[in-house]
Amino acid sequence: MNLTSKRMLIGLAACVSACALTASAVQTWVSDSFEEASNGDAINTYQAEPYYGGTYTNYLWESMDGDASKIVTTEGQGYEGIRPGITNDNVTTSLHLNLETEGTTLIRHLGLGAIVDDYEKRNPISVGFSTDTNLYVDTLIKFTPSEDDPEINDSTVKVAVFVNASSNLVVYHKSGNSELFDTWLTNTVFESGSGPVIDPDLWYRLTIRIGVPSGIGAAACQIFLDNIPLSHANGYTDKSGETPSFEAGGNWFILAVEGATSISNVSFQGTGAIDEFVVADAAPGIPSPAGVLLTLSFTDTLVQVYDQTGNKAVLNGGTVPTGNEIRIETKADWYEIYSVTGAGTGSFTGTPTPGVLVTATTGTVSATASDTLTIATRKFSGGTISTGLGAGLPADKVAAWATTGQTLGVNDLTADMYDDYLLNVPAGTNAKISITSVEVSGTTVTIKVAVDKAAVDLSTLDGSVNGTLKVVSSDTLPVSGAATYIPFTTADRVATIVIQNSGKFIKARVE
Repeated sequence: MNLTSKRMLIGLAACVSACALTASAVQTWVSDSFEEASNGDAINTYQAEPYYGGTYTNYLWESMDGDASKIVTTEGQGYEGIRPGITNDNVTTSLHLNLETEGTTLIRHLGLGAIVDDYEKRNPISVGFSTDTNLYVDTLIKFTPSEDDPEINDSTVKVAVFVNASSNLVVYHKSGNSELFDTWLTNTVFESGSGPVIDPDLWYRLTIRIGVPSGIGAAACQIFLDNIPLSHANGYTDKSGETPSFEAGGNWFILAVEGATSISNVSFQGTGAIDEFVVADAAPGIPSPAGVLLTLSFTDTLVQVYDQTGNKAVLNGGTVPTGNEIRIETKADWYEIYSVTGAGTGSFTGTPTPGVLVTATTGTVSATASDTLTIATRKFSGGTISTGLGAGLPADKVAAWATTGQTLGVNDLTADMYDDYLLNVPAGTNAKISITSVEVSGTTVTIKVAVDKAAVDLSTLDGSVNGTLKVVSSDTLPVSGAATYIPFTTADRVATIVIQNSGKFIKARVE
């Protein structure tokens, strides 16, 4: 926000040295109530961070020589209505910032990044915005009308707001023809009928929402005064999903900087007053713009989806606005959610990340244009699982056995079925597999594994048996060490396994 003598100008700009940050849901970067200060404090002391033993200072509010802006006691009539969303506990109105920049520029950085050198210096950060992530600059303000319109020569200023000599609100931005082929910088004046006449003795709530409306396809902002969006012939209406996707005349104003996708500070010039200054990705009482809709595609017998933001279930083929949080759960045992992918710009960012053994995930959907998100499931593909069969068994093998030639749920499995699982025969076969002999000749060990039922012929199961022979050998008791897992080679109901033993003692079991 820029201010010079006898006028108040509010400007948004990006510092070239800033590091990028991406906005996320319900996040606040600035929340200044000024109540933590004392009457008469210079603004550059507010939230300042001394470093290198106090020799230097990292400033969130950075002023120049001659700036007389300070925090003062608030008197007179306050603001009545929905206020900015201050996130600290100091929401009283006893102090505010009185602006007197005396021809200089006062800057409020959105935040300071990590320490960059041995002196503990911090550089300002930059916060991004996009089609599905908006930024809100939200404050209570007393305007001082300008004697003349300011000249803005800073090419980094994205949008600026001031009040002219006729007490009309003015916005500095870009406008263009109806198709946006040609654009030009302009000062849009909200005269009677398109905006109120500003009273310098009253507090107003000024909210600037910045984003990239998908129908317009350019970085733009909306101006809200006392929670009401201002429209003008120099603005545009976002008609995403229609043809054409935008039209001239509306409440979205193209930013003055081409390709703008982030801001790092808000600057002020002139005289005036501000209080409860907030920069966040939401603003109380300001409705979010209509978002891009994502269609969800999934097998409804295997998956269920709940839109946690919209507080409703979503059916296969249903839609969810971009930015909403959803929860995906499998409805059928033995299935994992292994991917959620869009055909275009649609994406899903969830925890845990879809993949092996993920049966439920919660996250946010997003897209810059309408798209379909496909939720893909499959039987367990890896990892280990603990069921009534036992602990630490291969999840993919258990899933395949439980659903091939039979239908067993996770809660149906019991320890009595373990041998049937090892043999990969239907539960209820009640076959028992065991080691029947261990013969040692020098370092050669021959182990025989047999099944107690004539109906189970290991030779016919060769290659599909889930069980393997686990062998551990060592020179001392108890036997310990790394295990060797040996698949069966079979003949009739007996498997004969010959190994070379490197230790004095050996321990074997089928698992």
